[in-house]
Amino acid sequence: MTTRILRPAGRAPFLLAVSLLIGITAGCGEDKQPEPPPAHTLGDFCNPLLELFRNDLDIKDAKLVGVEEDEPIDDSTTTEICSISSRTSPIHGGAWITRLKDGAKIADDPQWFESNKYTPLPGHAVDVWIRDSRAITRSIQTKGTVDLITQIGAWRGHLEFEGAVGGPLVMTDEQVGKAADALINATDSVSD
Repeated sequence: MTTRILRPAGRAPFLLAVSLLIGITAGCGEDKQPEPPPAHTLGDFCNPLLELFRNDLDIKDAKLVGVEEDEPIDDSTTTEICSISSRTSPIHGGAWITRLKDGAKIADDPQWFESNKYTPLPGHAVDVWIRDSRAITRSIQTKGTVDLITQIGAWRGHLEFEGAVGGPLVMTDEQVGKAADALINATDSVSD
């Protein structure tokens, strides 16, 4: 007597169904286009400011710290931050880009500027405000600083420089002017 292996009659249709399913689903997702890169990134905002440190302030080893340069800057952005530091210079800084909501304009609040000791910085293509504390003039001030603010469209750019603790911020008026221009350009680079 011979033993015969019986195969289920449904196996061939099952294998055919699995093959068809694999063939059908293998093409799924191929029509999906990759997402386009963001129009603007944090690198677009931070890198011109980094170049300001390297070229105009002559801090050759300046670098971005903790910055994800590919971080998108878009309509959903509230605030993004760049930190710039150096091992050899007492000057370091930070920059912020903030999207203002509902057509807000920073110039609409002159009392805020006055109470925070900001004054207009003339001579630039758009309005720039400065809080110039390069010299230590108050007993509670521990280091020299310069803060610059501008707005282009719905974007507010803010750039801050700090010197070493206990001393003034050694920065010329010409360097402050170049910093204002760099802030304007960096803010403008993400505003369209």
